[in-house]
Amino acid sequence: MDMIGQMDCRAEDEDEVRSIVLSVQERIRLGRITLGNAVRLLRNDVLKMNQDDFAKQCKISRRTLSQLELDCGNPTMRTVNSVLEQFGLTLCIGRRGDQHMRHNNDRVTKIN
Repeated sequence: MDMIGQMDCRAEDEDEVRSIVLSVQERIRLGRITLGNAVRLLRNDVLKMNQDDFAKQCKISRRTLSQLELDCGNPTMRTVNSVLEQFGLTLCIGRRGDQHMRHNNDRVTKIN
């Protein structure tokens, strides 16, 4: 059983949860949503939890969670990962979406 199967999910079923998580991952990869928006979507749509309860589950303050969801402040890697691990996710380095790559390639072409 994977992490999604082990989560105390309040969404309808594992397939729905997996679909939500994959959709959020893809939108982050493409730069369509911020990390804060992703956390809020996952908290609301997967766990159906309010900020107070979710913050307690993550062992962070509600204020810290609120700032993270609003893309404010400067959360530590530990804070971000404690939130993301609730969904079987972690913060990692990866390539950005195609649009960003095209933009950077255009800049490189202009420089050369």
